[in-house]
Amino acid sequence: MSIEQAQLQGGQLAEEEEVVALPVSFAQQRLWFFDQFESGSALYNVPLVLRLKGKLSIRALEQSLEQIIERHESLRTTFATEDGEPVQVIHEQVEIPLQFEDLTDRPESAREAAAEQLIRAYAHLPFDLGQGPLLRTNLLRLAEHDHALLLTMHHIVSDGWSLGVLLQELTALYTSLLRGESGALPNLPVQYADFSIWQRDWLEGDVLAEQLAYWKAKLGGTLPVLQVPTDHLRPAQQTYNGTSIEFAVSKELTERLQAISRSAGATLYMTLLTAFKTLLHHYSGQEDIIVGSPIAGRNRAEIEGLIGFFVNSLVLRTDLSGAPSFRELLGRVKETTLGAYSHQDVPFEKLVEELQPERSMGHAPLFQAVFALQNDALQPIEWPELTVHPQPLELEVAKFELSLGMHETPDGLAGVWEYNTDLFEEKTAHRMIGNFVTLLESIAAQPDLPVGELSILTGKEREHLLFGLNDTAVEFPEHLLLHQLFEQQAERTPHNIAAVYGEQEMTYAELETRANQLAHQLRAMGVGPDTAVGVCIERSLELVIALVAILKAGGAYLPLDTEAPAMRMHQVLTDANAPVCLSQERLRENLPTDACTMLFLDTDWAKIARQATDRPAVDVTPEHLVSIYYTSGSTGKPKGVASTHRGWVNRMAWMQRQHGLQAEESVLQKTTLTFDDAAVEFYWPLMVGARIALLEPVVHRDPRAILDAAIRWQVAVLQFVPSMLNMVLDTITPEDRAQLNCLRVVVSSGEALRPDTVRLFLERMNGILTNTWGATEVSIDSTIHICSEADVRATEVVAVGRPIDNNQVYILNKHLQPVPIGVAGDLYLAGVGLARCYLNNPERTAEAFIANPFVPGERMYKTGDRGYYREDGSIQFLGREDNQIKLRGMRVELGEIESAIDQHQAVKESVVIAHEAEPGVKRLLAYYTLQAGEAGEPSDIRKYLKELLPEYMVPAFLIPLEAFPLNANGKVDRKELPLPDQSRPELETEFAPPETMVEELIAEIWSEVLGVKKIGVYDNFFALGGHSLLATQVISRLRKALEVNVSLRVLFEKPTILELAEAMEDLLLEEFDEEDGTEE
Repeated sequence: MSIEQAQLQGGQLAEEEEVVALPVSFAQQRLWFFDQFESGSALYNVPLVLRLKGKLSIRALEQSLEQIIERHESLRTTFATEDGEPVQVIHEQVEIPLQFEDLTDRPESAREAAAEQLIRAYAHLPFDLGQGPLLRTNLLRLAEHDHALLLTMHHIVSDGWSLGVLLQELTALYTSLLRGESGALPNLPVQYADFSIWQRDWLEGDVLAEQLAYWKAKLGGTLPVLQVPTDHLRPAQQTYNGTSIEFAVSKELTERLQAISRSAGATLYMTLLTAFKTLLHHYSGQEDIIVGSPIAGRNRAEIEGLIGFFVNSLVLRTDLSGAPSFRELLGRVKETTLGAYSHQDVPFEKLVEELQPERSMGHAPLFQAVFALQNDALQPIEWPELTVHPQPLELEVAKFELSLGMHETPDGLAGVWEYNTDLFEEKTAHRMIGNFVTLLESIAAQPDLPVGELSILTGKEREHLLFGLNDTAVEFPEHLLLHQLFEQQAERTPHNIAAVYGEQEMTYAELETRANQLAHQLRAMGVGPDTAVGVCIERSLELVIALVAILKAGGAYLPLDTEAPAMRMHQVLTDANAPVCLSQERLRENLPTDACTMLFLDTDWAKIARQATDRPAVDVTPEHLVSIYYTSGSTGKPKGVASTHRGWVNRMAWMQRQHGLQAEESVLQKTTLTFDDAAVEFYWPLMVGARIALLEPVVHRDPRAILDAAIRWQVAVLQFVPSMLNMVLDTITPEDRAQLNCLRVVVSSGEALRPDTVRLFLERMNGILTNTWGATEVSIDSTIHICSEADVRATEVVAVGRPIDNNQVYILNKHLQPVPIGVAGDLYLAGVGLARCYLNNPERTAEAFIANPFVPGERMYKTGDRGYYREDGSIQFLGREDNQIKLRGMRVELGEIESAIDQHQAVKESVVIAHEAEPGVKRLLAYYTLQAGEAGEPSDIRKYLKELLPEYMVPAFLIPLEAFPLNANGKVDRKELPLPDQSRPELETEFAPPETMVEELIAEIWSEVLGVKKIGVYDNFFALGGHSLLATQVISRLRKALEVNVSLRVLFEKPTILELAEAMEDLLLEEFDEEDGTEE
């Protein structure tokens, strides 16, 4: 018999009896609603497999099952709808024949596999709640004395406890029938329908008000949504594909956990729940965590023996803030658990209805992870001449994102880790299990340690993340100073061209001579080791001379923006205590001449030229300062990053080892001096005999000018921030590419690099594209990733790769503990490149440069950036900490939204910000530019995003721009992005009245159901206060008004009047066409 035949012959309901419609319980109401939404799903099938070894009486088995069906009204129940509300219908008689399949005609070696295949297929068959029956029985014969019995019920009429009841009654009845006995089971005092009626009546009383008050206090405010990092982008609509992995906890460890439980006056359940929440805290970084936990819901003796859906879900919310120890957190969980048990009678469905949490198609309401500690697993049972072995059956579904089920065994604890396979890979699930067991060991060893400091990494993981991925030791000329690399090269190639600017050029010998003269002049003006020297010079040969001369004098160069306000320059020069600033006469008017002595390299050169041409003798070591770069500070006062020769020598040596710049090649110097990447364009070519090709001032933001200069000077290396690279890629022509066959390396840094930029680069430019990341505090860059076609297919921004030579990257949580692969953390940098300090700012230095807990005696720098390790060991950059926001209780990485927008074919690039128009009300604003010739209406992009992102991540406003405002470094200036008109902010949409007949009908129905008067076609049903039960009423009314069969799912997928009306009109047209075709 085929699976399809089995489905049709699963049993017939008697039609002659009188049936009565009764109210459903709240739990049944939720599953009925789910079935309306996901009809044909086997998600809530409850299978029980019994392996029967011995002599089986099939007739006695059939009679036993018939009596059980007769005893329990729930097994004779179907569900109907009255006025849009579900009701249960109890039938007097239901025939559920035992479906028999004989496998003994197959080879013995193939029977087990065939049985497993059939059992899975039968267990996955969906139920029809309206037609029933909601119990199926299948018996497979594998041998004369070997059978497999599959009992499958729908969860709406059963639960886990019910399986035990079913097995107990089946055992008693089968045994009594074979022995010729009667009265094996006492009469049932009540039926499930009695419970449903009682529950509805009880929930109208004062007791409900008191219990609800408890839950509203516990679950008040914005509820957090669990955000454990996933391997795949979260689908816009929740899926239920899943699987599970079994694991074990040793008896010795279990006993230690039990001892901790006893000492805290807690149960093992509470201890394991606390450990699970601690793991989720480590993975998500969240301090407000909700976990669901099932409870039998049978706290009355008269319902203990019923088959029915009694199980309830407790919503257990825990505050993990304040760095509690595990023992302290266990106390919090204990208090929450006891409170929840005392108020367990409020159905989960009633809580959802009362609390009205933010609804999303992408996740379950209230909680997304579940923990359960079960009683002992079902044990083998003896029947007359039979041994019955209950067997687990994996349905490959997951009701929640993560579920952890455990039960005690004689050998310790057995666990089942269930996960959604559309979110997590199997290797990730195995890693999480390993982390959980390691965490249990940490708890048993140090229960008084703060939970954030408890280790969750296995020893092998920890070693790999901290040391394996950071094994970057490479020899470099650490005894040399940065300018000495140039001096050695000048001796080797004195006649090579060191720099060109327009029609001017300068050899290495000329640069050496002029730099020595200027160095002597600076020495005479008080410059020595660690002395700051201001540099405010437009791009020119004088700028190259200045940058070499300052180092020769023992000083550290202090770059100043030639376009910066005089007050800003004055602030920086004064803070650095610079005795002199090098500049040009034409810039005098904008200079703070009262801050220090000004030396103009154009008009004062005659004086400088009288200085000696030999190298000045200066007592400078690699630990002395080479530069002081001032970066913006959160307090408004800029911070001076004081870097040493040692770090910069390593940085240049790595650059050469990585890219092998040749003496005959050129590097285009176009980066603004105050941007630290400019140092590479100056000092790297000078250490190998190559040429610096200086771009004229101002035009460094002109992509055409950049390309022309690159072609003219046949450059081998170009550096860009991604936003500037995009402009160049938009400008470059095939002719340009042909003339740039000398280009070998393009370096992208300073901003997140997006997949579309990589695609355009591979299509339009020569050479390799590298994505680098780092900080001025660590000698510019600390990681590198070489881009490839694989990056074009990335769904996130491009990875930043692995550490460069002699640098280390740590990804840590707030307690400085390494996080697992895939888990986001704070990025810390260490190694040779580390700066000395923030100049004259010991407080800020102490905050940012801290002791390295993994290498005694060393320091590390907290970057303020976030990222995670990918499976291949490379680092995925997530952006600044302040680029991560909380929205409606959910943590949102703005970069993830930008990546989604950038995938739209019409979009060139995008920027997303969180704007707080009024206190506490944040809205996402997305700005985007368009590809040439594309339209890209906001409505089209919004529709596209709704297919990629959860509803809460779709920006409230999408604003097209001709171009983004850029700051002096060529990065997007977010402060200058224009704000949109935010009328009707309470709904985040502008009011537009209904126009068509269908729109007016929907608006009228919504108004009546929601109690809202003014509803526009762009308003969201759920933003107006709608929820699942009200949605069923809307759909029921629409079905009646329009006489069209519309699914409940449509309202969730199209929650605005405009979208819903379009869907309804399409359905009406379809039905009209079908009727028209029938008449023909």
